[in-house]
Amino acid sequence: MDIPYASLVAGCLVALGCRADSRSGAIRDSGGAVTHSFRIEPEEGGNAILAAGDSLAFTVDSSECHGDVCDSNRFNPAAFAWSVEPAEAATIDARGMLRARRAALLLLTARGRGRTLEDSARVYPPIAFLGWVGKPGTANTGDTLRVSVVARDSAGVEIARLPANTIMGGTGMSGELLDWGGPGPTVVWLDKPGNLMLVARLAHRWDTLRLVVK
Repeated sequence: MDIPYASLVAGCLVALGCRADSRSGAIRDSGGAVTHSFRIEPEEGGNAILAAGDSLAFTVDSSECHGDVCDSNRFNPAAFAWSVEPAEAATIDARGMLRARRAALLLLTARGRGRTLEDSARVYPPIAFLGWVGKPGTANTGDTLRVSVVARDSAGVEIARLPANTIMGGTGMSGELLDWGGPGPTVVWLDKPGNLMLVARLAHRWDTLRLVVK
């Protein structure tokens, strides 16, 4: 069934004019434009990040682009043969359900429809909850906010500072994301008075930052 999938469209547009990418299974014409690409993605969207003991479902999405217009499709994950390495760190079943055993950088492979796709997933040590670093007590229009998502264990000890793309965005934002998706803090320009809300996600864990901008 064809579905709108914003991340695939964005990825397709960014990839225009680039070289072939074996990890995404992209097929490009002689002019460099992406015409058809396949990619392993978490089934519920978001990032391929989880903690030991977590489960996360993966699937395969495809995107076909003509110029700057892209159509997307999501496949039944059971149509692919899944594997994960290192095997002692995680398992993945025939429907793409990944179960993490311990901290590791995983290599996921999906074989099917004449293609072999690969992507990575990060597993952290056991995490109890998420929090924020860099949230100010007050905020004014024109300020630049730098915030990070921190993962903590059950005793509140910091496990890791998570990548900026752990932040999924928010609604009713009174700010503009300037640096999002890199390894460092998320940078937000507070461009107008109102309410700022950012949502962080890691597997089943969520935490929300709310801030009134004066």
